[in-house]
Amino acid sequence: MADETLTDEEFWTEFKNLLFAEEKLESSKEEVEKIIDLADIEQGSKILDMPCGVGRHSIELSKKGFNVVGVDKTTAYIEDARQKDKTEEIEFVQEDMKSFKRENSFDVVLNWWNSFGYFEEKEYDRQMLENIHLSLKGGGVLVMDYYSKEIAAMQGLDHHWSEKDGIYNMEKAEIKQNWRKVENTWIKVEDGETVEYKWEQRLYSASEIEQMLKQVGFSNIEFYGNMEGEDFDQEAERLIVVAEK
Repeated sequence: MADETLTDEEFWTEFKNLLFAEEKLESSKEEVEKIIDLADIEQGSKILDMPCGVGRHSIELSKKGFNVVGVDKTTAYIEDARQKDKTEEIEFVQEDMKSFKRENSFDVVLNWWNSFGYFEEKEYDRQMLENIHLSLKGGGVLVMDYYSKEIAAMQGLDHHWSEKDGIYNMEKAEIKQNWRKVENTWIKVEDGETVEYKWEQRLYSASEIEQMLKQVGFSNIEFYGNMEGEDFDQEAERLIVVAEK
């Protein structure tokens, strides 16, 4: 099955175990600690985790005393997140992140793990940022982790097979439209059956992200090359953005 964008809920359900493998879940606590330090998040802050997936960051943030709302479009992920939240203190909302907004409600919005640029129409990317800006309180911050043009160029594109418990997964990617997009293909082979999904992600450079953020009202925009807060330069591992309303 091929899709231009990740709007098909079947994709997320089909690859759930790969996307949220045990090692990924185990890394959540350390990631949350680094995010808190990097963005200087104060105790008692209200945080929007969007998209929240199966709640791996939402739950760790809640354990640290933050008031958390997790938003994701995928039914299976929201159900899983609610089951994992034993305290039932997190509000998990099933909604598309390009439409979710709560005016002046959050101190922090976390958009993590390369979760930007998948909408079919470019204007939806801007709409999502506008809604995030609207949802933040004055002085609130957006913290974003993104696979930018620079990272794609420096690190190259991912092409590999993996196997776990008899399930084979293949991922490959190709640059399209003069570096405007990257086309991803994921193939899974399980019990002799093969499923294939193809989709595109829009690629932005750091300067293009900065321009969009400024256009919707953000200021004091900082870029980092890793979660330790090092410079976004030729040694960068990823593009991490901290922008203030």
